[in-house]
Amino acid sequence: ESAGFDAVQERVLALAEHARTRLLELGMTVAGERAESGIIGFRHPNLPNADVLAALDRGRVRAAVRSGWVRLSPHAYSTEEEIDRAVATIPRTSR
Repeated sequence: ESAGFDAVQERVLALAEHARTRLLELGMTVAGERAESGIIGFRHPNLPNADVLAALDRGRVRAAVRSGWVRLSPHAYSTEEEIDRAVATIPRTSR
């Protein structure tokens, strides 16, 4: 609360964009052209969402499937390192 709404919003958007960038680097399909909120939706090109969700769960990453997308939602207290570890749990694509 002491950080202020604008600072929290800026931090959340920066973390969401970091997650979006990392997911794109792995070959995931990511919803949206850029991070517009703290929610990032993505799909694996080769695996069903249930398999991706299971891999995230094994890595102790909290995620959900909503409207056909795996959803990650970092918040201001998340770190870039936590996002990197979360993305590292996602099975690689077979490009």
